[in-house]
Amino acid sequence: PITEGNHVYDVVSKLALSHPDISFSYSNEKKRYFKTSGSGKIEETVAEIYGLNYLQQYLDVNWQGSRYRVQGLISRPEIRKTHRRMQTFFVNNRLVRSPVLMRALEEAYRGLLLSREYPMAILFLDCPPELVDVNVHPQKAEVKFQDAGEVYRVFYHAIKNKLADYSYRLDDKAGGAAAAGDDSPAESGYTDQPSVSLRPDERIYEPSLSFPVTEGAVVQSASVFSALINEEQFEERSPYTIIGQFDHAYILVQQEQELLLIDQHAAHEKILFNKLQEKILNKQAIAQTMAFPEQLSISVKQMELFEQHADLFPSIGFEIEAIGPEALVIRAAPGFARGQEAVIVSELLEFLEEHPVVEFFHHALSTIACKSAIKAGQRLNMQQMQQVVTELLTSAEWKNCPHGRPTVLQISREELDRRFKR
Repeated sequence: PITEGNHVYDVVSKLALSHPDISFSYSNEKKRYFKTSGSGKIEETVAEIYGLNYLQQYLDVNWQGSRYRVQGLISRPEIRKTHRRMQTFFVNNRLVRSPVLMRALEEAYRGLLLSREYPMAILFLDCPPELVDVNVHPQKAEVKFQDAGEVYRVFYHAIKNKLADYSYRLDDKAGGAAAAGDDSPAESGYTDQPSVSLRPDERIYEPSLSFPVTEGAVVQSASVFSALINEEQFEERSPYTIIGQFDHAYILVQQEQELLLIDQHAAHEKILFNKLQEKILNKQAIAQTMAFPEQLSISVKQMELFEQHADLFPSIGFEIEAIGPEALVIRAAPGFARGQEAVIVSELLEFLEEHPVVEFFHHALSTIACKSAIKAGQRLNMQQMQQVVTELLTSAEWKNCPHGRPTVLQISREELDRRFKR
C-alpha cells in the first residue's frame, strides 16, 4: 500500500542520513527508490536520496568546539518553507525531536525569513554521551541535554556564523522581481539589471523594474481598506500620494486622512496571482518556451509523483518531460516564473506528496506568484511603488495575499492623534 510504503521510505531515508558511512538501498514493488554509496559524506547521501537539485538548496555547516561538534546542511536564506517538516536533527547519529535545536536553528535565521517561514536543515550534534540522556522517551525519539543552554548557544552560533559568512547574489535566478504589469518582460517595460552581491543582513538590491509614471504624481484609485464596506462597493475614486518606503519592505501611502501601510511582497504577490488566474480562466496562453531548457534532478519517489500527475503541469503553463528515471527537463514555463522554474516545480512535487489534487491549482498559482513577486528588503523607487499600489487597489479581493496575509493596514488621523494624546 502507498501509505505504508511512504512510511517505510521515510524511515529508511532517515537511517541512511543518520549513517552516511553505511550503504542503504530502498526498493518497493520492484522499483529501486535510492541506493546510497556509504561514502561517509552527508552531501552525497542527500543527493543520492533526494536528487542533486535538492542538495543545491543547502549550505554545509562544520563547527568544532571542545565538547560539541555541529555539522550537516542548512538551507540557503532565499529558500524557505511554510512548515517544519524539512528539519531533521541527529544527536550522536540518533534521529531526535528537539525543541532546543529547533529554536536555535530558527533563531539563527531571524531577520532572513518572514513570519511563518521556516528553514530546512539536516544537522548533526556530536557530544560526549554523558552530556545527553537518551532515556527520556519510550521510543528514544527525544533527548535531554545536561546543559540545554550551552547546547542552544553552540547550535545557534554554528548556524549563525555560517549564514553570516554566506554571501549570495540576488539576480533573476534567485528572487528577482517579476513584472508588476505583465508576465512578458517586453510588454511590461521591465529591463534586466546586473545582479548585486549582498550579505544576508543587507537584503537590498535595485529591482529590474521600469515604470512610465511621473514621480510625485497623485494617482486616482479605489478607496482603501474599510472593514465596514465591501471591496465590490468601491466605486468612488479617492486620490492618494506615495510617501515612501519603510525598511525596504512596506510602502507608505497617504489617502485623505488615513495612513496606509502596504506590504510590498504580499501586494505584488496578489497582483501576479490575479493576473495568472485571469489568464488561465480565460484560456490565454501563459507558457513561454525557454531558450535554454532547464534540467531538474529529482528522486525516484518524486518521479513517480510526476508520472501520476503530469497532466496538471500544462494547465499552469509548464511543459515538462521525463528524460530519465531521476531527471526532468523543463521546456516551457509561465513568464512570471523566469529564473525560478526548477524551484517551483520541486515545491509543487513536494506539495503533491501530502495534499489532494483538488488543492493543487490554487497552491501552484500562489507558489508562482510568491517566487516571482517583489521581496521584502528590495528597494523601490517612486515610480515602482506607484505602480504596485495602483495595480493592487484595482485588483479583485486585494485585501489579502493568496496565502491569506493582509496586504494593507490602515491608520486614521484620529488614531494617530489619540496615540500622541493630542
